Amino acid sequence: MLKEEAKKLTGAHRDVSKFIVHVADRINDKEQGHYEEVARARIGGDHEISGEYEAGLRKGLQLARAAILEVLEETVDDENHKGDKHYRPHFKDGIQ
Repeated sequence: MLKEEAKKLTGAHRDVSKFIVHVADRINDKEQGHYEEVARARIGGDHEISGEYEAGLRKGLQLARAAILEVLEETVDDENHKGDKHYRPHFKDGIQ
């Protein structure tokens, strides 16, 4: 979904879409690395990692991904309505 939305930004805004995709990919990489580290720790006998902590981490990452996608969708929406005097943009600083 994110990559499809990012493709909607064209021209000078193409770099923004690349940046957003790179950020999302990095979040996924960090999440996977965390899960691998936790698995190694548990195999090694470390049981101090709580399920509550893991649930909180997953929820935080889910919220971050949702925020990234929401901002991208709103940015695309602003770009599509650029020049429309009846449109109320999502961001006050606009899109150039």
